[in-house]
Amino acid sequence: MMNQGPPPGAAGPPNPAGPPAGAAAARPPPPRPEDAGRQILAKSRDLVPVLRDKWGVAMREGSQALVLASSERGDTNQQNRFESSVEDFHSTLDQMELNLKCALETTNQSQSSSRYMLGNLSYHQYIATAKQQVAFTNQIKDMLKVAAQDIVDHSVQQN
Repeated sequence: MMNQGPPPGAAGPPNPAGPPAGAAAARPPPPRPEDAGRQILAKSRDLVPVLRDKWGVAMREGSQALVLASSERGDTNQQNRFESSVEDFHSTLDQMELNLKCALETTNQSQSSSRYMLGNLSYHQYIATAKQQVAFTNQIKDMLKVAAQDIVDHSVQQN
């Protein structure tokens, strides 16, 4: 896990004069969540040519199996190669689907984070704000539970 917060003892307002010379080059900015989504999309993009090749192999194997089946020679080895190539194609397709779903989830979380969290917070402020939001959400959940239970209790008393 990467430490995205300021170094210990660096709490307080930032230096208005800016960082000392060479400090920015020493520590690169923390990666943005969108970068992870882009990396996952790049993996999916890299799978497209592989998928195209595997589709071609599956079609060649399928056509050979069809030709052999029509000539009544019934070569089960060819049929097995065709099934294997189709399974290989589908496994690559499934991998691409998972990559795209993961990229979508990463993007959604990044958008939610930017929507509900201020971007100019220090690491400690970010954690405190997140804890406060979780506590508030738990309070709302508890209020809804109590209200739902009151409705159930009220309807039972009327019957």
